[in-house]
Amino acid sequence: MSEDFIGQTIGGYIIEAAVGRGGMATVYLARQTSMNRTVALKILPRDQMKDEAYLKRFEREVAIVAQLEHRAIVPVYDHGEHEGQPFIAMRYMSGGSLDAYLQNGALPQERVLAIFEQIAPALDYAHTKGVLHRDLKPSNVLLDDAGGAYITDFGIARVFGDGVTTEVTITQHGVVGTPAYMSPEQAQGKPLDGRSDVYSLGVVLFELLAGQRPFQADAPYSIAVMQVTTEPPSPRRFNPSLALSVEHVILKALRKRPEERFQTATELTEALRMAVENPAGFNPHDTQPNRRPLAAATQPVHVHPAPMPQFSAPPVQHTATPPTPVSAMRAVKVETRPPTAAPRRKPRNSGLWWSVIIGAVIGCALLSAVTTGAVVIGQRFLGGEAADTPETPAAQPSASSPVGALQTEIAADDRNSDSLATLEALRGTPTPTLGGSGQIVYSSIVANGAQITQHLFRRALGDSSTATQLTSGTSQNSAPAVSPDGSRVAFVSDSGGDSDLYVLDLTQGGEPRRILDTPHDEFTPAWSPDGQSVVFASDMYGNGALAILQVGIDGLGAVNLIYSKPDQRAFRPTFNRDGTRLAFVLGNPSDARTWEIVSLDLLTGTLTTISDNAVMDNWPVFGADGRTVYGIRTEGDAATVWRSTGGQPPEALYSAPQWLSGLAVSPDGAYLLFNEGSSSTATGQFRVLSLSDATSQLLDIIAGVSADWAQ
Repeated sequence: MSEDFIGQTIGGYIIEAAVGRGGMATVYLARQTSMNRTVALKILPRDQMKDEAYLKRFEREVAIVAQLEHRAIVPVYDHGEHEGQPFIAMRYMSGGSLDAYLQNGALPQERVLAIFEQIAPALDYAHTKGVLHRDLKPSNVLLDDAGGAYITDFGIARVFGDGVTTEVTITQHGVVGTPAYMSPEQAQGKPLDGRSDVYSLGVVLFELLAGQRPFQADAPYSIAVMQVTTEPPSPRRFNPSLALSVEHVILKALRKRPEERFQTATELTEALRMAVENPAGFNPHDTQPNRRPLAAATQPVHVHPAPMPQFSAPPVQHTATPPTPVSAMRAVKVETRPPTAAPRRKPRNSGLWWSVIIGAVIGCALLSAVTTGAVVIGQRFLGGEAADTPETPAAQPSASSPVGALQTEIAADDRNSDSLATLEALRGTPTPTLGGSGQIVYSSIVANGAQITQHLFRRALGDSSTATQLTSGTSQNSAPAVSPDGSRVAFVSDSGGDSDLYVLDLTQGGEPRRILDTPHDEFTPAWSPDGQSVVFASDMYGNGALAILQVGIDGLGAVNLIYSKPDQRAFRPTFNRDGTRLAFVLGNPSDARTWEIVSLDLLTGTLTTISDNAVMDNWPVFGADGRTVYGIRTEGDAATVWRSTGGQPPEALYSAPQWLSGLAVSPDGAYLLFNEGSSSTATGQFRVLSLSDATSQLLDIIAGVSADWAQ
């Protein structure tokens, strides 16, 4: 018991009181008799002395901190043993940790800036010495009585070049680090550099300014999954007084890909200083020396109403050889056709059906699992009365651990078993669906020990077959879109280092073939009705705005710019079946409440707004008649599937007190397929909705993300 040491003398230190307890050690207030000074004495409990990992952590902390001499890193004065129990003597910080301050809610922006201006140089200094902290969190930032801030607890830090750049981070036996603050690459067990600590610092920044962490769930494992797969929520949702400029800084620090974040802690802090001191005139991109240049900056809006061109290149040959990348987008001329003469309308009797999927979630905390949930059909969706919903709201996530606790083990936590089992249960006997037959291609989360990936699967509905895995390896594969003839699937994969477009032959198999290799991220491909090209969203500006482009499926020829506006996000494009109209989402990159579904007439260039409100509308898809548009409206933790025919106001089809995402229309136009879940968990299921009678049914596919119908 910790009280056993009170009043005792250990290695020349008189123990006065216990000031903190964690998963690994107890910290005491002690007085060093030889120098008559107050210190913090960290002692490893006897019941953990038999654990080799804890002993090594103690030894590592001493060895690493001995190399670091910085005013904002808590110094270690001494270390030793008392009757075989290791101890560390450190400088005592009377101001406590940042955890204590968070109990009263968010901190003022100026106070947070002052703290970051102290600890950011210390973190960068550690990185120059080759040291990664790997466990940055508010409880590891201590304050003195004068307001000085210091980084502490380098117990699980790693030194570059010591032969171990990373280690198994999350397993069924334990976790190294705190999942709530882990970078995506740390949660996946990938090699780390200083940008991993910058991500953790971004989580700390989110919590200090929003008053809560970006990702919360009952089980630490579920939080780690969210770090990899889920976009952080808007911090202004929890703290409306937060400046929009500061929110930009926070969200940039939390980018999933290290190269898209601030590259150093000092760079993050400088951006924060500019955002706090000059919020009205702040441009977040002025603080990003590594950002990509803007494309077509002299042409603020591009709308090219000509229909998609017919590509005369030879058919795609699929082989098992590695994909051959096409020229980078920066080296390919982006051709735009002037809307001078009205082009000929495509014939309507092409005989090809159209289908499209709106894929992975951008800007929303999504990817969730549903086991039960009431279905309510909204009768007056846009009228004076809201659609009826169950009186009991969706369960809210609880904090993952008590304030200040060291989350170093998950094996003893029974809450993790369900998450582990759910993420790995990707197969099973399917339930007969409303459609009775047919197939879908879907992306799903795959957990293999510490590694979390996302792969494509194909599965028949209405029989007892199991899923066939279409992609493999360590890449993240998402947003599947099946070609009109059902022979191919286009999707997004990061197997080449960033998110590029790939195509896989569903009939002959073989390796996926990359059709577009650019220095930008691509998102949510959709096929043209003739099956010769795909449209997609591209991060060609590098500032959070997205443009809609089109490329031939053979990967050759020009990349055509269809619609762009450098300060707007235009994404999730989808064709109607004769290729004359293109629906997509348009709005402010940093405010999902401005996202509306619009329709572009490719013959006249007319842009029509289908939804118009102050909440998020997303995931558009055309119905079989070419006039009806379906979408999803999200308000808080509730969402509604709606349809609009002939430009009429949207009417509700299906409502649920949980997140909905991704819409796909069945080949016969009779059913909608979408993802359904709860914002408090990290996986989801698919639901099939009948458009004739509004009945619906959940599929038994676990950990699903996005899907499309296949013939």
